[in-house]
Amino acid sequence: MKNQEGFTLLELLISITLIAVLVVVLSMALRTGINAYTRSKDYNRFYLPRTALYGLLWRQLEAITPNSNPYSLFVGEKDALTFTTTCVPQGTGQGGIFQVAYLFDESEERIIYGQKIITVRKNLESRIPEDLLRLDSERLSEKGWLTDEIQDVEEFLLTYKPTNARDKENPDDWKDTVRRGSFIPSELAFKLRFKKQHKKDEPWQVLPVGIK
Repeated sequence: MKNQEGFTLLELLISITLIAVLVVVLSMALRTGINAYTRSKDYNRFYLPRTALYGLLWRQLEAITPNSNPYSLFVGEKDALTFTTTCVPQGTGQGGIFQVAYLFDESEERIIYGQKIITVRKNLESRIPEDLLRLDSERLSEKGWLTDEIQDVEEFLLTYKPTNARDKENPDDWKDTVRRGSFIPSELAFKLRFKKQHKKDEPWQVLPVGIK
């Protein structure tokens, strides 16, 4: 009997089947890895900045200076906010009373955060400083402001709950402006949506104002 060379038809079919199964397994693993990378990228782009903003704003609103304090200030608009607080980001090496500002610059698609220490009462500003829009580091430094920003922001909305509106739990029913000296809200809510974010309808993030 002569020795047969090559593969039989059955062996070829088994080999092709094994290769096909291997390709399917590898493609599934690759797809899983791509999905995990996309989720991680979205988390870093969308959720980490939102979590950081939420945490900082929470701490600052909790440490807000009350109406009885001569350095008290609270002015809110639908896309901007400034108030006085004793809390600023860790690592600044400063303590005291600060004026902080959150401003949505729609044209540049960013949220600007600013802070400056208050040592003289007359230096308190009752409006959002226009200088923050230009982010002129030298001029801001001269005025005592430190700034940072969150990029690629498509929407940033703010709303304020009056202290006497206990029956209004929906932030859509709250005020969209707070004038200086009118009231300090009992709660604040914001919506933050980034560019290229898959989720278009963001829920309100509600924060208490003041130590309860």
